[in-house]
Amino acid sequence: MEKSEKIKVLKDAEEIFSRHYIPLWLESGLLLGLIRDNDFIEWDDDFDFGTSEDHLEKISDLARSFVERGYSAYYSKSNNILGLWKDGWSIDIPFWRIESGRATMPLRYAENKFGQALYYFEWVLLMTPASTPDLDVTNKVKFAKSRNFLCRVTDFIPRRLRQLINRISWFVARFTGNRRGLVTYPAKFFEDTITASLNGVVFLVPRESEEYLEYVYGSTWRVPMRDFDFHEEKDGLHKQTEKYFGNWKYK
Repeated sequence: MEKSEKIKVLKDAEEIFSRHYIPLWLESGLLLGLIRDNDFIEWDDDFDFGTSEDHLEKISDLARSFVERGYSAYYSKSNNILGLWKDGWSIDIPFWRIESGRATMPLRYAENKFGQALYYFEWVLLMTPASTPDLDVTNKVKFAKSRNFLCRVTDFIPRRLRQLINRISWFVARFTGNRRGLVTYPAKFFEDTITASLNGVVFLVPRESEEYLEYVYGSTWRVPMRDFDFHEEKDGLHKQTEKYFGNWKYK
């Protein structure tokens, strides 16, 4: 995606969330690029924003607003996530659960072929599409038509039953060597924020952004790493935010 198009994504996200009176902050690679390079990370292939679970009831309205601007949009009120695509570029917006001094979200990885199938199954089980199959094809969503169709089919299953099936899938995943757990942060990173501009667009960022980046990426966060992989340990240190235990509590 060209830089001008990336900036357009920033503007769309800021404008849509502002219109719905929902705070939006920068996370992960977007924040790393801002603090370290004052720009996008050249080799990054997605965008990560964040907001609070307090605004989860508006997630479907947000999804529809993005669709009106040509984005593919899927959302889950069970897993607290809004997933967007634009011309093959993916944007993840978690709605963090902030309580008892911690911010948490569900976490899952596929470690083998069976795990990949479970990951896809869990995704279509709890996600709701706001976009059409044709728009998903235009935005280069993987398995666009089948993904859209399956999500619409599973939407007919009662929500509590889908959550129960997904919980069972988590235990099966763990039993077959696929990691499931929680991603956790100190709540202060998302509660104590200031504003900062990335390529002319103003967002919230943690007041202690450098501490956040060290917490996420380790003490070497200032060193560009094109092949950085959250799935693996680096220099003997595992990504501190990932906890492969505990179960996500559905509401």
